[in-house]
Amino acid sequence: MPLALANPDVYFARNIAGNDGGAIFFKTWDGISTLTNAVIAANEAGGMGGAICMREGNLELTGCGVSENTGGGGGIYIVGAELTAKNVSFTDNWDTVGGAFWSVVIDTGGTLNTSGCKQVGIGGILRLPLGKWVDDPNDPFQYV
Repeated sequence: MPLALANPDVYFARNIAGNDGGAIFFKTWDGISTLTNAVIAANEAGGMGGAICMREGNLELTGCGVSENTGGGGGIYIVGAELTAKNVSFTDNWDTVGGAFWSVVIDTGGTLNTSGCKQVGIGGILRLPLGKWVDDPNDPFQYV
């Protein structure tokens, strides 16, 4: 069953996971799960995805803040899954595997769709050869 949370008081903060997904781990969800106006900050994963690790399924983030998360693949790691991000702000997410600031890493079979998103401070999007990133040309990803 899909997860749907929409509230300005939804916080995923200061969580620690020994493996993947510091705050959220997605694998095999039916339908599209949604998070609206959530703050996902200061989470840590011993594996992939400091904030979110997506191994299967579909997630939509709208109006969320993803900041200061640490793990392999940076803030969000996508493999074999699809993430749609609308008006999401990414700030200072750290990739412990690659040793760089990556907000989202798109790996094999992963897809990232962005519209109106921005990178604040250090960071960016890393699309590996078998990942896919589709950015809305009418509201492109911005580095501010």
